[in-house]
Amino acid sequence: MQLTTSDALKRVDSAASLLLTLLTGALAWPPCAAFAQILLQTAPPAASVQMKALRGALREVADDRRVLGLGTFRCWAIDAGKPVQAANPGPPSAPSSRNASLHISSPSVSAFMRTTTAELNNTLGLFMQQKSEVATAQVPLVVTLVVHVHPETTDREVLDITRTSWTRLNAAVNGRSAGEGEVSVQVKRGWEGAND
Repeated sequence: MQLTTSDALKRVDSAASLLLTLLTGALAWPPCAAFAQILLQTAPPAASVQMKALRGALREVADDRRVLGLGTFRCWAIDAGKPVQAANPGPPSAPSSRNASLHISSPSVSAFMRTTTAELNNTLGLFMQQKSEVATAQVPLVVTLVVHVHPETTDREVLDITRTSWTRLNAAVNGRSAGEGEVSVQVKRGWEGAND
């Protein structure tokens, strides 16, 4: 079989296209992964201690007699590239298997059949323990809240509501330590602009 010039060029073109596609993908992957970590920030699980404290703080702010209601509330975690640490970490001599990452290689079917029940229970127990450690983890949160107050509220009362709201939310977000979380509170008189 003899290749004509156009057949040879088609094969070279296909190979060059494949090579360029692979190089483009290899160059684009690191920034895409970094942007995905930033764009896909989420709040910690609702069952976490931090979120329970935050819900309690929001309830306290809403119960103030000067507050008409809570407006826009946003909460997200800033944990991209940061290791998740448990709120109550184990002693320094704790084995490395207690870290919050679990890596199990994909076993073949024959290797899976050789796994004993004790090994499987040990792996599942480790996974459940790590899941509970992640649920109690304290991650830096960013919280923004709009508080609507009565239109007749004085400037001094608005300042007091802002300070009280910020203090309660900051205590819930950062706990007793000076954490890395951020809290922003905006106080508006009345319900005008509630959809902003």
